[in-house]
Formats: sequence, C-alpha cells, structure tokens
Amino acid sequence: MDRAAEPGTSGGMRSGDIVTAKIARYDPDRDRTLRWQTWKVAWAPGMTVLDLLFHIKETQDGSLAFRAACRMANCGSCGMHVNGRPRLACDTQIAELGRRIVVGPLLNHDVIKDLVPDLDPIFERHRAVQPYLIRDGDSEKEHPAREYRQTPAEMTAYIQFAACITCGLCLAACPVTATDQM
Repeated sequence: MDRAAEPGTSGGMRSGDIVTAKIARYDPDRDRTLRWQTWKVAWAPGMTVLDLLFHIKETQDGSLAFRAACRMANCGSCGMHVNGRPRLACDTQIAELGRRIVVGPLLNHDVIKDLVPDLDPIFERHRAVQPYLIRDGDSEKEHPAREYRQTPAEMTAYIQFAACITCGLCLAACPVTATDQM
C-alpha cells in the first residue's frame, strides 16, 4: 500500500517508518572507550531525538543513560551530539534528520555514562565569572531596599550572557576548547 507523506513532515517520512538509531554507550565500570549500539524504532510525527531515547529506554533497554528535564529547550540538560552537531535532543525533530540517527555524548566533555556529559567544569566556570547582577554591600544583597529597574539599553548590554542555559553546546562545538583544556 502506498501511503502519502503526512502533512508537516519532511523527507517523505510517514508514521511507522523505521528509524535506525546508532547510540554511543559507555559504562565507566567496564568500558575504556565509547562503544556503539543500534536500535530500530518506528517513527511518529513530532518525534524528537529525546522522544526516541525515551522510547528505547522504556521499551528496549532500560540501562540507556541520558539527561532530560524540561522538554522545552529551556534547561539545557539534554545536550548531546546528534548527526554530527551539538544539539538539544528535546528540540531536534527526527523528521529533519532522516531515518539514520547517530547520537553521542557532547564533544569536549568527559563522559559520566552513555550520553551523560560531566558538566561540573561548566558550572564551576560559570560561578567563577559571576554572570549576573551583583548588588553593592552585603545587606543590600540579603535585604534589598528597593526594586532596581533597568533600561532597554542596559538589558541589551548583558542579555546574551544572562540567557545562557549552561547546556555546554557551545563548548562542544568550540575548536579552541577541543585543543586547550583551559
């Protein structure tokens, strides 16, 4: 039976088409390097890489380790290397990638297990540079005397730094980070 592509899909994928997912595995208790495991999953419209990983964990291999939290591209916890690029798994549609998906941990990060990168160094650096507004005086920090307003120009000056979700994607893509351990 010839099924037409469903509206809103790309690449001619249809509900039920099989997606092959090649996923990096790493268990620090038994592996010295990454190993790869392949699964086949039926695609459904709207399926993200994170949905794919949850499906595999829930139906095929409960030992698969990855991070996820908000599922809305706000928290950054599901950052991973997908089809050659650092991406948020919750924000990456399978239909945009095609029927062959390769998922590994973020580059330039140590791996805790499978797709779980060690983000502690990012959080330590983030705390060290203090990328937030700091009030003068200890009492003002603990008990602010008033609300502090900011102009649109002040907001523009620092919003790019305040908008960081500490996902690590930028460091995973950075060639300097790949060669210099800071």
